[in-house]
Amino acid sequence: MPMATHPMSTAWAKYNWASKHMDAVARAIQKSVDPNAHPVAVDINLEPPHGNIAVARVTKLPRLQTDYGLALGDTIQNFRAALDHLAWCLVKLGNDPRPANPQSVYFPMARSGKSFRGRISEWLPGVPQGYRAIIRRYQPYRSGDRAKSIRWLRNLSNTDKHRILIPAVVSLGQANLSVIANWPMQQMDQLVKGRRALNVGTPLLRVSLFPVLGTQCQVQVQGNIACFPSLGYGAPVGDALTLIRSTVFEILDTFDKLLL
Repeated sequence: MPMATHPMSTAWAKYNWASKHMDAVARAIQKSVDPNAHPVAVDINLEPPHGNIAVARVTKLPRLQTDYGLALGDTIQNFRAALDHLAWCLVKLGNDPRPANPQSVYFPMARSGKSFRGRISEWLPGVPQGYRAIIRRYQPYRSGDRAKSIRWLRNLSNTDKHRILIPAVVSLGQANLSVIANWPMQQMDQLVKGRRALNVGTPLLRVSLFPVLGTQCQVQVQGNIACFPSLGYGAPVGDALTLIRSTVFEILDTFDKLLL
């Protein structure tokens, strides 16, 4: 744990506070998608009503609790604040410790290389080129997990701060479904593959049945579905936060060692 007098002490404090909020996010996720308390409901019907094609659709989904969005927002804002505190620390230790526009100082999250090059002196006045080069490695316009995590951090932070609670959707984790019918089954197709967001009405299975003359079709679906909250980017919330946290830690740790 860095000493209180260390120039990066407040950056580390924000990082540690964000990490604590991740525990609250995990609890809210578990509360929202507990399959015993909030099971996913599925029904199957012939489409059209007297045809031979049965489609299983989602009829009920878990409702994500408000405290989930609040805890997630607190986590994201503190991770971003940790980087902004780092930026201010680097400026105070640089060649322009009292910049003319201190409100413009923050950790760059540029949308392009041109933007980064054109505004880096505004964002990090007086900071040595070597430090700027390190920060450039993590810019969201670049490729790789580092850039992806900072891109998520920027987008999620802006959403939470300026618009709405960070939205999340319920996505399919695993579906173990079977169909029972009094007509022979010809073919069964899985309609949802991968970690796709679910909505009420989302089709999961399509079953082709062989009609039996003089018999009214009776069809049922059985089984269970595991789901998880995911961000609008398709990533599970827990995975996204873990990647963001590891990247922020890597950045802080790199500069912590340089500033010893």
